[in-house]
Amino acid sequence: MTNPNRVNSASTERHSTGRRAATPATAVESPLRWACKNFEFLQRRRIAIGEQMRAVLQERDTGWPLEHPIVGEPDDIIRDVAFGRSTGPVRVLGDAYRRAWTDEKEAIVVMAGLLEQHPVWPWLGHIKGAGPSVCGRLLSRLDITKASRPSSFWAFCGLHTVPGVRYECAECGAVLVYLAKQRAVGHHRPGTEIPCTHALTRSDVSEKIRVAPRPLRGRSLDYDGSARVACYLLSLSFSRQGSSYKAVYRRQRERLASRAEWTPQHQHLTALRITSKLFLVHLWFVWREAIGLPVSLEDAQLAGEPVQSPWEMIDK
Repeated sequence: MTNPNRVNSASTERHSTGRRAATPATAVESPLRWACKNFEFLQRRRIAIGEQMRAVLQERDTGWPLEHPIVGEPDDIIRDVAFGRSTGPVRVLGDAYRRAWTDEKEAIVVMAGLLEQHPVWPWLGHIKGAGPSVCGRLLSRLDITKASRPSSFWAFCGLHTVPGVRYECAECGAVLVYLAKQRAVGHHRPGTEIPCTHALTRSDVSEKIRVAPRPLRGRSLDYDGSARVACYLLSLSFSRQGSSYKAVYRRQRERLASRAEWTPQHQHLTALRITSKLFLVHLWFVWREAIGLPVSLEDAQLAGEPVQSPWEMIDK
């Protein structure tokens, strides 16, 4: 007996024509993007093996048979294994870490070769501190054709600002700044380990406050997190090298030192942020100029820092 609720499939399904249904075209990733993915995968593998070795060297993992006693600091032993001067107390882990280290370095060489073919290389190759592992990850995520102005790079890399709200505590004097769409917590720490549970009072609503975006639980990011990390690592490298961008970082640290209410860490991160933003302005200009897109570098100020020609920033 047939089911009266069953619908005749012949009347509802389209007959096959022998051709596959058209699927939306997916963007083809560049060789640099694939090289960066390979590097990140190899880096995670090397770190995982290194942490396993560290657990053995610190005697947190005693399940591995030791071929010889542990002598020396864990960092020194791992460094010797990476450079082939030792296999470590566990030869299997030592050989695996050595191979992972070699594979990671070979991936960096591949990225460096692809960077030399990039349109911005004639300028980027003369910037101290702009290593291939960080620059490759940053450039592989940027699309210059979609950035009509430098602020597009800032927004994509999470270096823009969003509306914020200031809260104050009348009891402990703490001043906290939250995102406009972020809920203020019921407790806070006024610079000590003892939390204050008094209510926070919202400042004047008409006060315009801009803050850096941050991840919120249950909400997706409106910027590229990997690009933001790459910008941070790049500016940190600039601050440690004797490059023109290190001079920018130092000037910003001196300018921000007058803000007594800011902690040294806050001043440091803000100076790195401004250094990254200036680098992205120069990168935007050189990249668009190299591929023939219209550019305009007007007389502008970025936190008191003049936005000069990118070619004046190269380290000869």
